[in-house]
Amino acid sequence: MTSKKDYQNGLRIKLEGLHSLHDIEVMIHEAFDKLRDRGVYHANAGNLYINISDPNGSPVHLREYPSNTMVMNNPYRSIADDHGI
Repeated sequence: MTSKKDYQNGLRIKLEGLHSLHDIEVMIHEAFDKLRDRGVYHANAGNLYINISDPNGSPVHLREYPSNTMVMNNPYRSIADDHGI
């Protein structure tokens, strides 16, 4: 179970502005690259909140996620990963 202290030790990565999902993905990768440059290679589970919008910045709600939660348990593994390629 995650305690309040765990949240206090977390790192907030703030992505500002209106961007495409691809741009946000690139920004997250850049943030993770900066962490690796500082010797950070592991992390506990975390939360990522994004404000979904249309191209004009107006909020959009996805009916597929009525609780506004998408749970990702594990990263995608390819056959190449399984065979060490």
